[in-house]
Amino acid sequence: MVNNNQDQPEASGSRLHLHPPHTPPQGPQQIRTNGINNFTQAHVHIDQMLMRNEDDNHLATQRQHINSLKRKVSAAELDNTAITERNERLQAELELARQETRSANERAEQAVRLRVEAEEACGEVQADLDRSGDRVRALEAEVEERDGKMEVLTEERDEWRAKFEELATKVQEAAAICQNKGKGEARA
Repeated sequence: MVNNNQDQPEASGSRLHLHPPHTPPQGPQQIRTNGINNFTQAHVHIDQMLMRNEDDNHLATQRQHINSLKRKVSAAELDNTAITERNERLQAELELARQETRSANERAEQAVRLRVEAEEACGEVQADLDRSGDRVRALEAEVEERDGKMEVLTEERDEWRAKFEELATKVQEAAAICQNKGKGEARA
């Protein structure tokens, strides 16, 4: 029977002898102990190597994860840069659109003002035209009235001319009579 425990007594013949812990075993016990120790050390060494391998695998996995995260961060930074550039471009376009809107609103307000002014001016012109039309109609009425007076005056003038001609004829007849009388008296 093999005893793997170093602290337990070993039977050799009829006597038991104990090996104190500080005294290394001698003979076959030493070989056995060295083998166990070597096996244990190998096992520990293998465990350490496995742990190191696991640590290395874990570190490699972490490195891969870190590299993946770095790539993702780089991609995110590129995306962020693109988004920032696009945002700046959109902000510039928005500001341009706002300026165009303000300009269009100012032009529209100016057009409304001009339209109101034009309507007011048109109203004033229409009022002037209405006043001018009233004045023209008043002048036409006055002209008609004067034409009527002129017709009356023309008729009166024609009557006076007829009377004058009649009187002139009578005067000529009277003058002729007088002349004839004068010639007749002169002959007589």
